[in-house]
Amino acid sequence: MALKLEPNNPYRYSSLAFFKDRIGDHEEAVAAYEKAIELDPEDAIALNNKGLIEEKIGRKKQSIESFNKSNKIVGYEPEKKDLS
Repeated sequence: MALKLEPNNPYRYSSLAFFKDRIGDHEEAVAAYEKAIELDPEDAIALNNKGLIEEKIGRKKQSIESFNKSNKIVGYEPEKKDLS
């Protein structure tokens, strides 16, 4: 219902993604985070959370990319990880 009321609010998609992850619907969680990030590309938390789910489902390369984008936004520079 909240998405129908505010379809352009990225927080609504992040909330949906959090719920989807908790019930084990990881593909839908990633899709919801992608929509949240589309609406707010500077949302470091959504990028980080998307990376956590990608990591959980074995998408190492995508998770590292999500983490790196999140880290860049917040100004955190950890040791770079190999994408291979």
